Amino acid sequence: MWVTLYTDASWHPGRREGGWAVWAKSEVGRIVRSGACPPYAKSATHAEMAAVFAGIYLVLRTWGAKVEGIQVRSDNQQAMEAVGVRAPLSRDPVLRRLQEKVRELVQGRVHIRPRWVKGHRNPQGDVTAWLNAHCDREARRARKGLSPERSSRTHQPEARAPSASPTAIASAPRHRKRKKKRRRRAQPTS
Repeated sequence: MWVTLYTDASWHPGRREGGWAVWAKSEVGRIVRSGACPPYAKSATHAEMAAVFAGIYLVLRTWGAKVEGIQVRSDNQQAMEAVGVRAPLSRDPVLRRLQEKVRELVQGRVHIRPRWVKGHRNPQGDVTAWLNAHCDREARRARKGLSPERSSRTHQPEARAPSASPTAIASAPRHRKRKKKRRRRAQPTS
């Protein structure tokens, strides 16, 4: 079975923090997740590659041996070049670490097809633009520590998805619940 995986990340250079989001679809279900980037991510490219790793990890953990190949789609050209199994290992130690983790996950048993998609397009244009915009929005929310617009979810009729986030990412998704503010009504004076 082949899986289509959209990934995106949001990086704040001033705060040096990031968030990732993934959307994966196969013939047996769908995965939509987001979370904070690992603490070792130091740039937007690191965050994008962490999103790719998280997506591949979640796909393989959820659907396992059923997966023959994953078409990874991202708007970051450097991450798409780095994720290819035949791509040379990066000189950047963080990017190299993430490349090695991806290669360790797939171990020659899963084909990876990286596909660059143009980012920041009108989401009304087509499905690709909508999915990229969705991942972009959810990654931004994860970076800010907000909960997803809809709950992070996995839809699959055949098997139950793991409840734990990818432990290999070194940082669990951090979602905070928003508290509703109560407005005080002015008390009538007599």
